[in-house]
Amino acid sequence: MWKTEHSEETTAAPEAVWKILIDAEGWSSWNPGISWARLKGPFQEGTRGRTKPTKGPPGSFTVKKVKEGHAFVNQASLPMARMLFLHRIETLDAGRARVTLGATISGPMAPLYAPGARTSRPTSRRP
Repeated sequence: MWKTEHSEETTAAPEAVWKILIDAEGWSSWNPGISWARLKGPFQEGTRGRTKPTKGPPGSFTVKKVKEGHAFVNQASLPMARMLFLHRIETLDAGRARVTLGATISGPMAPLYAPGARTSRPTSRRP
């Protein structure tokens, strides 16, 4: 299994960060590893979508878990591997928030996919 996670603190309101995180069509504006993304329905557990990594073919994902305003997990399946993408917002003091993004790749082919995942580092975006 391969795993990565990164957190940043921001003065942006948690509600504003949440709106950015759940806007699938906007993911490419702050995640250089994504060319485009689309949801096939409302942002909720079970909704499926499509995404096109900058280095690779388009693929499908499913919104697996949602804690409204705080966190969600997407899952994508690859040949002999599964990818989970974590998005979490923690409210801190004085109107600050901590934003955490993470990815886990599991399965027999995880070592093959991990180098490509390492090249996808989100960039900051102001709401």
